[in-house]
Amino acid sequence: MSSKPRGLCIIIANVNFINDRMPRAELDTNNLKCAFEWLGFDVHLHQDLTIQAMFNLLDDYATKNEELDKHDSLAV
Repeated sequence: MSSKPRGLCIIIANVNFINDRMPRAELDTNNLKCAFEWLGFDVHLHQDLTIQAMFNLLDDYATKNEELDKHDSLAV
């Protein structure tokens, strides 16, 4: 893997829910972000998305060929 950045990491972090909040999820999200940045990935963080917004987001990334071509790997 020779690209700089090494890869693209897409993190979808849903922390807030209708009847509950997952406070530990913020720590997990930060740890994941830091780990992938340490590995040389370009990290894109998206929070509290609906299912439709998740589908739309991933569909948008799938059509960004020029963005994806700059990377050797993709982590979702």
